[in-house]
Formats: sequence, C-alpha cells, structure tokens
Amino acid sequence: MRIALLSTLVLLTLAQLSMGKVTFTKDEIQEALREYIKEVQENDEDSPSVVSRAKADSLDNQSLDAESDDEDDAESQKVELPDGEKTPTNTNSNGKEEQKQDSNDKNPPPLSKSRREMMRIRGLEKSLAEAPYALAKRTIYSVLKKVNSKSKRIFASGAILWENGRIPYTIDEKTFEKEPEELKVLKTILSESIEQLSTTTCVNWVKRDSETDYVNIINDSGCYSYVGKIGGAQPVSMQANGCMTVHTMLHEMLHAMGTEHEQSRSDRAGMTSMIWNNIDSNNLNNFQMGQTSNAQPYDYKSLMQYELWSFAKDGGKSMSIPDKSLEYLISNKKVALSLYDIGEINSAYGCTKQCTNKCQNGGIVIVDKDNKCGCKCPTGLKGDDCSQLDTSEGCGGFVDVTGGQKTIALDTYTAGIACTWLVKGGANTRIKATIDKLDLPYNDNFDCYHWLEFRDYLIGDNGKERCGTEGGASFTKMVIGDPSRMMIRFNSAKHKDKAAGKGFSLTVKALQSGCSKFPCKNGGLCTDKDDGTYKCSCINGFSGDQCNDLAATASTKCDFQDDFRGCVFQENKAASAVLFSLASSPMTDVSGNTNGYQYLSLTYGWEMKKAVLETSAKFEAAERCLSFQYYYRTDQFYNDGYDSTLTVTSSGSSTALLKIGDANTPLNKWTAVKVTVPSTPDLKLTIEGVQGTAEMGMDDISLKPGACA
Repeated sequence: MRIALLSTLVLLTLAQLSMGKVTFTKDEIQEALREYIKEVQENDEDSPSVVSRAKADSLDNQSLDAESDDEDDAESQKVELPDGEKTPTNTNSNGKEEQKQDSNDKNPPPLSKSRREMMRIRGLEKSLAEAPYALAKRTIYSVLKKVNSKSKRIFASGAILWENGRIPYTIDEKTFEKEPEELKVLKTILSESIEQLSTTTCVNWVKRDSETDYVNIINDSGCYSYVGKIGGAQPVSMQANGCMTVHTMLHEMLHAMGTEHEQSRSDRAGMTSMIWNNIDSNNLNNFQMGQTSNAQPYDYKSLMQYELWSFAKDGGKSMSIPDKSLEYLISNKKVALSLYDIGEINSAYGCTKQCTNKCQNGGIVIVDKDNKCGCKCPTGLKGDDCSQLDTSEGCGGFVDVTGGQKTIALDTYTAGIACTWLVKGGANTRIKATIDKLDLPYNDNFDCYHWLEFRDYLIGDNGKERCGTEGGASFTKMVIGDPSRMMIRFNSAKHKDKAAGKGFSLTVKALQSGCSKFPCKNGGLCTDKDDGTYKCSCINGFSGDQCNDLAATASTKCDFQDDFRGCVFQENKAASAVLFSLASSPMTDVSGNTNGYQYLSLTYGWEMKKAVLETSAKFEAAERCLSFQYYYRTDQFYNDGYDSTLTVTSSGSSTALLKIGDANTPLNKWTAVKVTVPSTPDLKLTIEGVQGTAEMGMDDISLKPGACA
C-alpha cells in the first residue's frame, strides 16, 4: 500500500513536470517522503532493526573512507542474524596512509667508521680502555667489519636512553627545499606528537640550542631512526610525501627514544608469529625478536606494531596472530599513543617513580608537562583515579559477579546515549559475556548504527562491536592484563539520528580459570574447562599434564622460527651475564644460512661474559642424539684466552660433551655437529656460550632418540 502511494505520487509529479503543470511543491514532496519513511520505521515489523534512510549517510557508501572513525568501527563489527554472522561489506582496511608508510620504514644507513662513534654505539668505550691492547684492536676491527656489512637497523641489547628524558632536536630545512608544503606538514605533526608525549610522559623534545647530542630530522629516502641515543647529530628521516602522518612521526620518535617494534618484544611468543618465508629478505631484521623490558602487556594497538602485511612478499601477510577476530586492533588507524605505549615510556624513563597516586581499573599513572602526577584512564572510565564510570544517566554500572552470574539489559533505549558497565570477578577467574537477546539497528552494508562493545582483550583498547537481531554470541576475557575484569559498552550516540532498536539482554559471569596461572610449559596451549580445571595441548614432542615431559621415543627441535616457544632449551637468565639474541639477516660473509630466518646469536665482548641455555623438562631415561648447526665468525683464531667458546654439558657427565672454540673450529660458515647424550636419570643439558672476540650463532638444535649415527 505505502509503495503504491509513493509510486503514484512520483508518477503524478513526473507527468505534471512533463506538461509544465506542477501542482505539488518541492516542500510538499519532501514532506510526503518524510511521512512515508516515518511510517515504514514505525510499522514495518518484519525487519525492525534495518533502518531505512531518509538521507545519505557515510555508512551507506560502498567503500568507507579509510581514514574515518566509521572505518575503524566497521573493522571491529559483526552483525548477528538468524542466518549467521555478517561482516560489513564496505570496509577499506588496506587503504590507510599509515599502512603504506609502514612499508617505508627503512633501515638507517651504516654508521661512520669513526672509532669513537662506533665505540659509543656499541657501549665499548669504557671497556676497551681497560682491555689488553691486542684484544681492543681486534674487537674494534670486528665491530667495524660488521657495521660496514649490509645496512640494518641497530637492535642494541640495551638501548641508551636520553638523560632526564630531554631530547634536543633540529629540522634540517635545506633537505625540504623542494617540498616547502611538506615542511609545513612536518612542523604540524611534530608539534602534535611532542604535545602527546609531554602531556602524559616526562620525555620532552626541545629545540636544540648548542647540545652535542641531538636528533636531526631530515628529508631522506624512507622513514627511519636508530634505536635509542647514539650520540652526535642523530638522523631521523621523515621523507616528504611518504612519511607525513602523526602515526609515523611518533613511531620514529619512539625509536629514537629507545623503543623497538612491538612485534620484536621478547614476550611475543603466543601473541604473534612471523611468516618468515613471506617477508622481504631485505627487511627480516625488522621482525627478529629483541631483548626488551616489558612493563605493559603485548598491545596490538601500539604505535610500534607493524601491520600484518608489512614488508610481505606476493601481497600476503608477513605476520599472523592466534585470534584473527582481534586483527582490527592492528588495522585500525593509530594517531595517538596507546594507553600501554604511555605506560612503557613512563616505566623506561622512570617518569612516575616519585608518584604516590594509584590508578584503578586498568588506568596508567602519568605525569604532565608540569611534572604533576595523575591517571590516564581507559575510555569508559574517568575521575582522578579512574574509579568512576563515564556513562549516560540511567544506564551502566559496576557489576560484581563473584557471587554468581548477573544480567545486563536495556529493554528499551533512546538514541544518543553511551553506557558503560565494568564487570568484575574474583581471583583466578575470567569474565564471560553472552548475548541472550539482541535487536540493534544496522544497514544494508552490515554496518552497525547502534552497537554493544566487548573488551575481551585489554581494557584500554577498543573492543569487538556487535549489533543485529540474533542472540547467542559470547565473549570470554583473554588471559592477558586482568582476565577477571571486562568492560562492556553500548553506543547509540554516534549515529543518534537513527531509530532505536528493541534493545538487548546479556548474561555475565566469572569462570574459574586454571589457565590464568599459566600452567602449560614449552609452548603448550591452555584451554579452560567448565569445571575450573584446564587442559594443555602439547607441541614439538612434549607430553604430560603440563607439557613438560619428553618420552624416550620423543623427538624435539628448536629452529627458532617461533622464538623459544616449544624449545627444550630455554635461557637461564639468573645464570647468564649476557643473553643470546635472535638474529634474522642473511649473512654474505658466513655461508650456509642463505634464507636468513631466525637463529641464535652471541656477539663478541672482551669481558668473557656467559650466556646459558638449559633444559628443564622431565626426560625419560634414554640415550639421545643432540645435534645443531653453528657458526664462528672472526678473522682468525688467536688462542690467547679471549676466544669465544660454546660448551655442551650433561648432568650425567663430569666432562663436556662438546666444546667449540679452538684451532680446529671452522671459521665463517655454518657447520653441523652432533654428539650422543648418555642415558641419565633426571637429565639436564646445558649449552654455555662465552663471549670473546668471535661472534657465534646456533640453529636447528635437535634431540632424537638413540645414539648418533
């Protein structure tokens, strides 16, 4: 009936227009259309949550603006319907400028061969002054030889921070002479970036006066920075028409401050995996694991996290994450420091050590430019200590589920509200939220107009958004951050011009979690059971309730493609004065490792510091064959007490099973070795590396049943 009436109106109007006799005015036609649309919204019971549109809406575009908030929302959204879950069809997640600029994140050029500059960057100036002359000479030679090889970003084992968080800088305006407009853009984004840092951290970028050590911002090929303070005029490249966003400016500034890439964190195992065979070989070192100090949990939303396809070959991905439903956190635009970026900076620079205030509910202690302590709250919380909810009147609240499950519901609502619930459980629990009933509006592109948001990852990062007409979906807090706390938000404010749906009802409860204590070892995957216990799914030959047993018939191998995850040898940090690092660059002067995928590396150092790997698994008594590859990189073997060594020992033997680092050791090539490990009760194997004037590496450490052939 309504369609017929509207069609008649249109046909009559067209007919009158053709005869030049229009009796309907423009206002009358628009009023008729408004009445028609209102009638549809009020009376169409078949599809109550599909909103008919009286005017154009950005969400109705076939392709969303890649830089828009609507795009970010759509990437996290699903529409729950009787025939299944639908994903927005108009997302444009690969079109963001910052994503293109990630692929311009280049390696800085090799440093000068100046001895003083080299000793500064390697932290050897004091040590070499005290070392024997011959050894100091050899060490300098080795450093210069390595740095003069293929250019690569420097991942120092301990980045040098700027004193008192004060970083002088200049802009080399001559390098922007041909792009004056880009220079203006640079100054704008630099100012915004400095403001972000100064209002939440104690790190202050100030215009250089006459300081010897400072950052010099230049227009060079690509976006790049060294990691930490290296001394002198330290370049940060912001290529015109290639790096000019706040995201990239902050990314390179954080490198200069000492921050490595998020995907290079030492605790990344289980959070992200490198797809080594699909990473451009010239950029493998941007993906190797570093030795990092991790004050905050792994954050997909960090400014330092690469896109999943950065530097990938063949248009595929260079990285993957276990929970693909969280990929939106990586693809969403990043124009501000994340809550956890701020926490990492303040921890590294000791910004808040004088602060006595406490922040609740996942808030982060900060200092402002006046050195005043305060709290940075997750969105949805407010107050001096993040103890208050940021919520519309009449909805939201703190929900305590320690005594049993609770219901969160809005049977009716008005457009234009934003509600926040914070659900809390007891110790060793995980919060689970289940949608029982749902009726929230969406459009034909499956974009949500009004939605629920579930923060089942980190409370400080935006969550998964849901709308539609079908209940059943559930969300369980991940075992990261505080799993006993989940924020749930409702938003009908952003698109408040859209008619309200019928609301929603949720059940929230706390699940007893054995996995919250991280019981699974050696890369085992933990799954919580309904009765509060857990199950470990083991990998790489391990078995047992906690994946810590190796049967007599088991084989296991460490190839370091997923770092130390699942490796029978782990770092003994208490017994080590220095740690093995993971390297991932092809070496033209060391034959045998052409692909450059990750391997263990122990750099040179005259103090003869030890790096210790050892086993902690429970071995069933049996004879085994231990094998691995190694390289010994130096110009010659000196036999003067300062040569590097690798030694393998067994708890069942008073002598070393194997020792590398004598006149018979092959130089500058990958070499395979193997040795039989005798059957020993309560076996423990140790690999001890001692730093000298050779760089050493190891890969493909394998244990197989039986004696070596």
